Amino acid sequence: MYVPRSVWRRQFGTDGGPSVAARVHDSRKDRWNRPTWLAPIFVTLILAWASLASAAEPVVQVEADGPHFAGIPSVVRILVKGFDQEPEPQFVQPDATPGLQVELINVVPHVSQRIEIFNGRQTNYSSVVYDFRFRMLADKPGAYTTGPFYIQQGQTRVTHQAIDVKFEDIAADKDTRVLIKLPDRAVYPGERVLVEVQWWYASDTDNIRNLTVRSQLFDQFNFVEEKPDQRDQLLPIQTAKGSVGLKAKVSKETFRGRSYIVLTASPQFIPDKPGEFNFPPTVATMNKVVRWRRDFFRGKVPAATVPTKSTGQAVRLVVRPYPREGRPESFVGAVGNGFAMEVTADRTVVRVGDPIGLTVRVRGEGRVENISLPPLDVDGGMSADRFRLPAGELAGTLEDGVKTFPVSVRVLDANVREIPALAFSWFNPNTETYQTTHSAPIALRVEEAELVTAADVVSRVATTDPQDSPKTDAGATDQASHAETAPGTAVAHSSAHHADLSIEVSPERLLTNQRPRISETLAQAACYLGGLTLLMLAVWDRRRRLVDPQVARQRQNLREHQQRIQSAAGLPRDVAAKRIADSLRAVAANANAEQRSRIEPLIAQCEEIIYVPEGGNGELVQPEFVARAAGLTAEILQETA
Repeated sequence: MYVPRSVWRRQFGTDGGPSVAARVHDSRKDRWNRPTWLAPIFVTLILAWASLASAAEPVVQVEADGPHFAGIPSVVRILVKGFDQEPEPQFVQPDATPGLQVELINVVPHVSQRIEIFNGRQTNYSSVVYDFRFRMLADKPGAYTTGPFYIQQGQTRVTHQAIDVKFEDIAADKDTRVLIKLPDRAVYPGERVLVEVQWWYASDTDNIRNLTVRSQLFDQFNFVEEKPDQRDQLLPIQTAKGSVGLKAKVSKETFRGRSYIVLTASPQFIPDKPGEFNFPPTVATMNKVVRWRRDFFRGKVPAATVPTKSTGQAVRLVVRPYPREGRPESFVGAVGNGFAMEVTADRTVVRVGDPIGLTVRVRGEGRVENISLPPLDVDGGMSADRFRLPAGELAGTLEDGVKTFPVSVRVLDANVREIPALAFSWFNPNTETYQTTHSAPIALRVEEAELVTAADVVSRVATTDPQDSPKTDAGATDQASHAETAPGTAVAHSSAHHADLSIEVSPERLLTNQRPRISETLAQAACYLGGLTLLMLAVWDRRRRLVDPQVARQRQNLREHQQRIQSAAGLPRDVAAKRIADSLRAVAANANAEQRSRIEPLIAQCEEIIYVPEGGNGELVQPEFVARAAGLTAEILQETA
């Protein structure tokens, strides 16, 4: 236990006896006077309670306040307290009763912080509450169950039991209509099918809040995305993947003598498989304002709303398979109209076996991005006996509505005079027929491949005896004699004839161990070492440049305080303790909570030494204590990135 000097002087004076102030204070017998040694105990208890509270198990709370209505999305919140701020907890998708959709909207962390300062020590406390928000949507009224809920962060996992939610039915709105119009014919897989979604309203549209149109049609097929402009009117559609705003047109229509405002959206969807699909009636839900009030600025704001709905008719869609009759071999699943194919070659004069680079471009009205290139040898294309064709499906790239396929082929027959027309077929869903287009043929000039025989091969070392030289034509003899007159001279050839392609068969030359010279070895080693040195210097310089200037200054300050602490060795105990405490406080100012927890016990020991009444009697500080403080500073310096 230690007593600060100010308290010592106030209680006992400088001479060791009670001071005047202390005697007057004692004579008054202040009932609020308490022993000063209780303050550290209270602080210790508070800090211990805070640490125990922070280490407690996370707490989960679910908020699913109603009422909930069928067809209208409801928001459920799950609050988790006790997790760390990082990393973000992971949520496991809960089970739900059939007919209930549960979707995670977002996760919002609410962080609160506080700072406590006592006796020169600063302590930071923080807590975080994670707010998981879900959207629940029920198709029909009734009681539903969802859960249990599992949330995990690292090795910590919390669970909340399943919850029961009741969805009520809502009244029909006589002022609203909702329609879905599909083609009056069968459609085919891969076809872009146009559908009309209409919402009619016969009253003031200012009374409408949270309009949503729901149909299983939007969950069955993939719709073509169309990005609307900021000025476009949007019709909100609820799907299993979330809410989507469809670009819509506004018009006025009359139905049974009533005038309606009509929103019409015309999205396109693409069926991916044949079959008959029956969809239940489309439902449009909204909150209708029944009472208004004035706000502070005299503006009109809703005071009360009621949920309403409108139910459309059930719809049916038939997706037929492609007909087998009349299907060409060059049909690979393209659906649409007006396709065209163009083929170009990178060369037209080749030898047998040389590669020819073809570029095939396909464009048309349909799903160009998903089309494939048909085999090149079908419907009168390239014969596999005269061309070497690529195997497998070829990948293409899409740019500006054109699919491009790079193809490499080789001519196998010198009698080939052209690259024949290639075929591409598609299915037209409007006429329900197959159609085929052909590319233009490309003329070729094919020459025989040049064969290098043994007579064309000469030795690299010219012979000195004419009788030993190979019997070749006059040109070869002249070339060999030229090699004799100018040994070691490189001779350039414009063709493969008389090239040095001979195989060395001399055992003496093959078994010769040609070791590199010492100077060559040293030169190579110097080059390698120089390159490695430059690479290491570049890496060091890059790491030096990437260091944050603030972090660099912080590390420099830590080094200075480490040296200051080490210099305290050999000083009197109270002087050394004051120097070490000052340096540790400076280090703790920029340290994190975990590092401060290691620094504060050493500061407390320094204060005990400083406030000893005898002042240490001139004793020197213990080297072990200085080493501990310097070692802790070195650890924090190493942890500072």
